[in-house]
Amino acid sequence: MYLSFSIITIHQFGMIHNIELANYDLLFYIQQQEPIDRRITLIEWDENSINTLQESIISDNTLNLLLNKVLRHNPITLGLDLYRDIPVPSFKLDREANIQAYNSLSRTFMNNSNIIGIQKIVFPKIEPTPVLAKNGRVAASDLYQDLDVRVRKAYTFPNIDVDGNPTEIPYIGVALAYQYLAKDGWLADNIIDGLNIHKDNKSIVLGKFPTKLSASKFVKDDSQWKFLLNWRKTKLDDNFQSISVAEILKESKNLDNLFSDRLVIIGNVTSYNGDTHRTPLDRFSTREELMNGVEIVAQVSSSIISAALDDRNLIHPAPLWVEYALLILPMFSIAKKCEDFFNSNGSLSQLRLRTFIYGILYIAVLCIICLVSFQNFGIWISITPSIIGIILSWICFNTFSQSQKEKRDFHYLKLLMKDFKHNIRGVSRQIASANRGIHRNNKAIASKINDNLSLFENSEIEFLDNLLRQNIDSITTRNQAIDAGIIRINRYQERTANFLNYTYSSFIHNIEVHDLNFKINEFINQFISEQRIDYTYSIEPNYDELVIAQKVHIDDWLIIVENLISNAVYAINPELNQSKSFEPKIKLKTINTPKNIKLIVEDNGMGIPEELQQKIFFPFVSFKEGRGDGMGLHLVSQIINCRKGKLTLESNSMTGTIFMISLPKIY
Repeated sequence: MYLSFSIITIHQFGMIHNIELANYDLLFYIQQQEPIDRRITLIEWDENSINTLQESIISDNTLNLLLNKVLRHNPITLGLDLYRDIPVPSFKLDREANIQAYNSLSRTFMNNSNIIGIQKIVFPKIEPTPVLAKNGRVAASDLYQDLDVRVRKAYTFPNIDVDGNPTEIPYIGVALAYQYLAKDGWLADNIIDGLNIHKDNKSIVLGKFPTKLSASKFVKDDSQWKFLLNWRKTKLDDNFQSISVAEILKESKNLDNLFSDRLVIIGNVTSYNGDTHRTPLDRFSTREELMNGVEIVAQVSSSIISAALDDRNLIHPAPLWVEYALLILPMFSIAKKCEDFFNSNGSLSQLRLRTFIYGILYIAVLCIICLVSFQNFGIWISITPSIIGIILSWICFNTFSQSQKEKRDFHYLKLLMKDFKHNIRGVSRQIASANRGIHRNNKAIASKINDNLSLFENSEIEFLDNLLRQNIDSITTRNQAIDAGIIRINRYQERTANFLNYTYSSFIHNIEVHDLNFKINEFINQFISEQRIDYTYSIEPNYDELVIAQKVHIDDWLIIVENLISNAVYAINPELNQSKSFEPKIKLKTINTPKNIKLIVEDNGMGIPEELQQKIFFPFVSFKEGRGDGMGLHLVSQIINCRKGKLTLESNSMTGTIFMISLPKIY
């Protein structure tokens, strides 16, 4: 939660703004190529026109000739992306001829209502052509650039008044597109959320950005209305049909096919004009070519016209709650995967690999969602915060799991040492008892020899033979007890060594696939052979065949089985159960479930007193009345808690005791 909140804060302050913009540009780089928009034609004042006409700037005379040739072919609208705030004379004409050319150009502007000129209204300002301004046929040429100096959005209206309403001067690309659509009956209204261009039941809204969006995605500026462009990318070098001014004046091509019923834009594309800009289309391109301002005007007009007539999507950003949901959900999921896998006692290498794969899958899914929503619905979902969140989640959660594993292993080592001390104490008592028995037998033999020295003179061999036979069975039994104690000590030593190898070496030693049924059965047989029990009892196993091959901490299971069987053997002692028909019996059962392995140990002994059942898992609490140290069941409960398992107890004096153990599987 803290990590996701930190990323949201970073996102809100715009600290990953440039990465988000690169993500946005990449979507245009990988999108499918489209055909050129033949509704738009560009007339370019280029180097060829300069050399042919011998003019560095297109003069009033040349522009007037150009307009008359173009207007003769009846274009729907004509945009003049050239500043004409002052007369531009031709050096090939005298003063009178230039004045006449300027007046002729003014009359051409006056008589053709489909011509739209430009002015710059954002500082530094450039005044419009006077004749066009007088007739209200002027649009703004200002372009909006993001912090990385790329054009991604276009103004709808560059300025608004003090009441927040747009001025009457739209961006030229918007004005040209609307005039083109108006011929087909489209209308435009200013609404609170932007400019609504509509016809019948169909409408497109050029939104007012970004009153409801974070500053990290868009630079917030309530003084301007702007919208994201759906850039057209074609297979050809040019995204629109184009022709130079020189070619038109020479009439070297069929002009009717280029201008009739078209949107025509005239602009300067020379290398020195300064009207070139970076766009998303050149970010990942190998050519690194900048786009001329006249083509950006065409891109804006094409975005609006194709949205209205071709159902081509305009680009809209997704709501922030969608982006933050896509940030939080994968992070929460990875955290849950880490927790579940950690609780199942899997190895850290497996945890890292699995969460890495989950992270890659989540990123792939996010990329697919982003690409599909962008290309099919025109919705831009910024997945940059989500990807950063997934990467940081993987790093943080794996680091946390490492520290938690160290704590868990240290805790388990302490439990193992307790188990070692607990069992060594019992074995030591057995060995000490055996040694005392042997010492007593030796003293008894020595005493009888001293008391009967006189018999050695007559039948010493026969006396010694009888004496040794009387004590040999006791000595043998005690020697067997010592051997069994040594075997148990070696087993506890091996168990501790295995754990240390597992915890502090580079490979897993005791998390292996085992036949758990066989291991438990083998251990019970060994346990029975080591115990000195002077009454007869039976153990009835019922093993689930699906538990045969399981990856387990085998030492955990053996410690649990040893303590539960030891307690059960004590509880079924006939001396503690007064019924004459009592038959000591222990039942043992394994069960396989989809997520856990269960063990049930049941005896028909005396049961555990009710007042002890709530305390029996505390250290130093025993029901063996002085014969136990109260550590066995405490160790069992601690191991089960350490492995995130479950332990339940049912006991009464009539039916005996049932311990049910459930430990999660290791994958």
